[in-house]
Amino acid sequence: MATLKQSTTYTRVFLMVQSSDHISALTGASPSVNLSKSGGAFAAAGGTVTEISSGWYKVALTTTDTNTVGDLAYHITAASGDPTDFSDQVSATILGDSVTVGTNNDKTGYALTSGERTSVADALLDRDMSTGTDSGSPSVRTVRQALRFNRNKVSVAAGTMTVTKEDDSTASWTATLTTDAAALPIITVDPA
Repeated sequence: MATLKQSTTYTRVFLMVQSSDHISALTGASPSVNLSKSGGAFAAAGGTVTEISSGWYKVALTTTDTNTVGDLAYHITAASGDPTDFSDQVSATILGDSVTVGTNNDKTGYALTSGERTSVADALLDRDMSTGTDSGSPSVRTVRQALRFNRNKVSVAAGTMTVTKEDDSTASWTATLTTDAAALPIITVDPA
């Protein structure tokens, strides 16, 4: 018995023996291959039957021949030959196949390993902030904007602090400052 993948072509070999002694190989025959899919009525196989040698033949099963999951029964006859009967199994997937999931509603039990979490954190910290989509605005606070304060140009003028984007000229966000005459005034932070 072979396990065949659903709706996939497959070359199936079989042996025919002579009906005169039920032992000797039947050569030069034209076998008729009939299939029953998952217990259905027998019908002619769609594929071509070819003689290999020494009583062995092959049928080139088509995707239509293998399109039904379940038992695939063969009934093969030929003039001067004993009938040959056997079955295979047709499966939607077979061992070693990859599976494509359309929708997965089971979203529990998934977790990153410690090493995977470290890799994600390192990738975030090492990411060039000037790449990707800037979804921040003066009213939306993002991690990217918070990091800009520590790395990009920051200017203070007339009580307003302006934090720039990575080009050190386009404003990312602003803040109103409260000043104290007794404090040391800082008017610009510009990391090169």
